[in-house]
Amino acid sequence: MVSSYRCEEADLTRAVAESARLTDKALERFLSSGGALGDAGGTALWQSLWGALQLTTRQRAALLAGQAPPGGPEPTSVAAFRRLRSLLLASFWLVPAFELAHGLRSSGRVEQSLVLWTGIVDGIKEVMPSSSLHATNALQRALFSAEGGRPELEVRASVAVAARVVEAAYGGGPDMVECLVSSWLRGHRGTPAAAQFAGVLSWLRQKQGGTASEGAGK
Repeated sequence: MVSSYRCEEADLTRAVAESARLTDKALERFLSSGGALGDAGGTALWQSLWGALQLTTRQRAALLAGQAPPGGPEPTSVAAFRRLRSLLLASFWLVPAFELAHGLRSSGRVEQSLVLWTGIVDGIKEVMPSSSLHATNALQRALFSAEGGRPELEVRASVAVAARVVEAAYGGGPDMVECLVSSWLRGHRGTPAAAQFAGVLSWLRQKQGGTASEGAGK
């Protein structure tokens, strides 16, 4: 007989925070040790992330705190550090974070859920890039940005990212994006969120149409 366990929001919140803390601790220990990987050190993946080793302890700490790293490190090193962290977060932070994000959104706390969505999408991007799972979660982040009443530029950025992932996964451009979110659009018909999302889709079509016209004219 399988026993059931009720996970309260407080339990899930602690699980998300603790898994992030342990991930960051492991990341710092790994980078402080010089990133020794043995035979794996020659893989293409590690070569693309090697720049993270160029950051100092203070620079890494600043990035983890959401601050600008002192000393002006190379942007490629910063990007490599963020990618490596996302890769590690995907190991066991991702699942509780996903559950918590959906719970927050379903209880009307969309703004709080959005704090988690960037990390969720970035983690999936590292382990399953351009997959249906990547596309689904990128679209959800874009939809929830509209639901949360985020600024137009932020919603546009989220939709543009989602559209690139959808294009890589399925093709079809903005039309495919609209198809995939059609159920959400119907369910939110008449709301500011739906109007904003539809407007951003129109903007994206115009933008892509202008780019295509420019390319054809060259």
